[in-house]
Amino acid sequence: MLDNLAFFRVYNKKIADSIANTIEGKNQKYKLFFNKDDINIIDLQSRTFLYPKDSIIDISSNLASNPLNNSLWKVYSNDIKLAKIDIKNLKITAESINKMVDFAYFNILDSEASLHFPSLFLPQTNIFGLCGGIFLQILLERGYRFHSLLIFEEDIELFSITCYFVDFRALFDLVSEKSCYIFIENIKTKSLLSHYFYNKRVTNNLLRLELSAFISPKITKIKEMVLESYKANARG
Repeated sequence: MLDNLAFFRVYNKKIADSIANTIEGKNQKYKLFFNKDDINIIDLQSRTFLYPKDSIIDISSNLASNPLNNSLWKVYSNDIKLAKIDIKNLKITAESINKMVDFAYFNILDSEASLHFPSLFLPQTNIFGLCGGIFLQILLERGYRFHSLLIFEEDIELFSITCYFVDFRALFDLVSEKSCYIFIENIKTKSLLSHYFYNKRVTNNLLRLELSAFISPKITKIKEMVLESYKANARG
């Protein structure tokens, strides 16, 4: 938590102030609950827990289990088959695509070539709601790496609680080429989403991995905005 406070003091004062308030017990909406038997997050306004009793570790472990083959995650393939492109005709596109093909490896199954990424590699990934984010830290500790990552958390106090569990400095270091975007409470302009997808315009269009840790009207709206930007990038 203190490491995250120091990290965000450099990059975002608002987040750092919220983390400091969380440490000092000044939160008004959400607080971390823990005792020898359970860990949970309390919604102070509704006086309810976000997780069923004694479930946060099991749920987080399930979320962190093989995201590309996990029914809790959704994979958008965009109906694109990954294969090398002739560099003579489409030089810029071919350079991007062919690097990703070289990064992957082939297995021969039933006499057909099948393309697979390394088991701990995750493609362009969108996470809506962290709910403490324990699953994200498990993924990091298991050695998973993200090609690019977009996170939306709908409340800054919820995000601050996540800082008890997730090493955000390590997360930013591990996402390739600084392609880690975190939005908290809102996304004020679609241009930021467009920039996220355009930053890796070709490879961000190949596969999209999505997780909704929970559903709310705000998250539903943000998911629609992200999907619209993803489709716009695909059309481009």
